[in-house]
Amino acid sequence: MLEKILERIIFSSRWLLAPFYLVMILGLIGLLIKAGQAAFHFAAMDLAHASDRELIWTVGIHLVFVLTSFLLAFTDKIAADQDHG
Repeated sequence: MLEKILERIIFSSRWLLAPFYLVMILGLIGLLIKAGQAAFHFAAMDLAHASDRELIWTVGIHLVFVLTSFLLAFTDKIAADQDHG
């Protein structure tokens, strides 16, 4: 009896989270739009008129992103190997 009441309360309370999920979806859509705008802006950047300093910063930032991605993948592989081995 108590178990069924508790199950009903938990099952019906999921609707309390629905507004939060909707706001998160709208926020993700907004972030997707802004990321698309930034990617378009970067793709449209005229590198012939960029200064050396701007090019160095752009390349440096991208190299950091690439290196951290490889490090993340490598540490993930190490963790997966330790879990299985």
